[in-house]
Amino acid sequence: MPIPPEIAGQKYISLASFRKNGDAVLTPVWFGEKDGKIYVMTRSDSGKYKRIRNNPKVRIAPCTMRGKITGPGFAASARVLPEGDWPWARKLGAGDLTAHGAGSDADFGIVPDAFVFTRVAAGHDV
Repeated sequence: MPIPPEIAGQKYISLASFRKNGDAVLTPVWFGEKDGKIYVMTRSDSGKYKRIRNNPKVRIAPCTMRGKITGPGFAASARVLPEGDWPWARKLGAGDLTAHGAGSDADFGIVPDAFVFTRVAAGHDV
């Protein structure tokens, strides 16, 4: 499924990743888009990376730079990209902040050596 129009072309999304006890942790992130998927870069020692590694189910919604939700939320799945995908993912605009994404199902990737990339796919599991 393509990236929902409410998220496509936005600058930021709110990424909700889930703790082991089920509590959501919302983080505004910057993202890149390619082939109907969203790509996010974050540090491999960040809480969101660890939460996504433990539970690939996430929720995303358009938001402001400060995290104020500005539209509907979407269920998504996230996964860390294989190391071979990091070079091209880095060029998508998912800068050295976390990247923003879109869709009802998301893939996220993370790149060690400080940063990691994750992919979010709208409307289906990763």
